[in-house]
Parts: sequence; C-alpha cells; structure tokens
Amino acid sequence: MTILVDTREKRNEHITKWLDDNGVQWQSKALKTGDYSLLLKACPEHGFPKDTYFTDELTIERKNSVDELAGNLTETSGRILKEFSRMQNIDRCYIIIENDSIDDVINGNYRSEYNADSYLRTLLTLQKRCGFYLYFTNPESTGKLIYEICKNVLDSKILK
Repeated sequence: MTILVDTREKRNEHITKWLDDNGVQWQSKALKTGDYSLLLKACPEHGFPKDTYFTDELTIERKNSVDELAGNLTETSGRILKEFSRMQNIDRCYIIIENDSIDDVINGNYRSEYNADSYLRTLLTLQKRCGFYLYFTNPESTGKLIYEICKNVLDSKILK
C-alpha cells in the first residue's frame, strides 16, 4: 500500500514524517480531489497485475483548523464547494480537521466572521449531500489516522 499525497498539499511534514517513521510508503501525485488517497502497486500474486489507483474509491481532505475551513467556505471563488461536489462521485470521502473540535464550530471559536449556526448547518448539510465522514484530530495523530483510513479502505476492497 502506498499513500498518495497531493502535490499541492502544504505544511504536511508532520504527516509525511509519521509515515516515514512508521515505514509507510507514500508518494507525491497531483490529485483531482482531496489531499490524500491510495495506490496499490502491482502485485500479480494478489491479483493486481498493474498499479491500481483508488482515487475513485477514496479521498481525504485535510484542513489545519476550523479557521481554514471557515475561510474556504466563505471564499467567493467557491473552490471548496467544487471540491465537495466532486466528492459525490467518490465512494469514501473524509474531511480531517486538525487542532480544533466540533465545539469550536458550535461556539464560534475561529477567526472568520462566519456565523457559528450557519457554519455548523453548512457542515451538516455538506456532510449529508456529499457523503463525507468528518474527523477532528490533533496534528500528532493525523498521519496514523490517514494510514488507518487507507488501510481500512484497502482491506474492504480486497476482503469484500
């Protein structure tokens, strides 16, 4: 298993360091949707005669805080909404938010002027519409969480 890391992903040294420290293979690749996905390198003895990309089955979008996500949701370009729209075509989608919790959204603990109730309702609506799982974690755990999500998706595809 090789974890794919989007070439545009910034400030992710803590993640790639965790992957390196734990012997997890990863490689940079431009991803159409999300920041992380999965590649299974050719392994004919297990039924994979060529490299198999799981980018249609898995995407993980990472935000470093609820501040960043609030800023993305209020951008006039609508870039994040286009990203969420593309997620509707992917089997398993995950949003990981570091450094904060859902309580920070509920209580308005972020720098944006985005109304806390509107922010929460937008997240709940997008989660239902786009079908993503939302996780909050600390940066020290993000690498392991990404690895475990990828492993779970791979196991479910191979062992189904």
